[in-house]
Amino acid sequence: MFQKSQQSGRSMIEMLGVLAIIGILSVAGIAGYTQAIKKNTVNDILSAATTCAILTRSYKGGDIDVGKNCTDIGLEPEAIPSGVSITGKYDESQNIVTVTVTAQNEEQCLAVAAGAKGRRDNCATIGGYKTDIITNFND
Repeated sequence: MFQKSQQSGRSMIEMLGVLAIIGILSVAGIAGYTQAIKKNTVNDILSAATTCAILTRSYKGGDIDVGKNCTDIGLEPEAIPSGVSITGKYDESQNIVTVTVTAQNEEQCLAVAAGAKGRRDNCATIGGYKTDIITNFND
């Protein structure tokens, strides 16, 4: 009279378990992606700062001892992440270039300073998050 019906498919508990696992994996993936983006931005800044130091030393337009925006002396604006400025200053008597990076926030400033062995003491100033990277061409 009564027949047992065979149900196929998944129970609600199994589906909630799968959703929980997907949620945990996606949170971990987003955190890793965010860290990778920050690290990439810092690497872009360090690369632009290195190029700026080389351009500053070879710049022949005068007034470089007072600091010059690196995009004015040949650094492509696309090489610098948005919201960041890089200036270079050359001391010909000591053959030293000082590149000043103004970062978007204190965390980015500290990461750039650590990556370039620059000064960290200016990273928390009110006038902007700045670090000086000094390149001695005598070494």
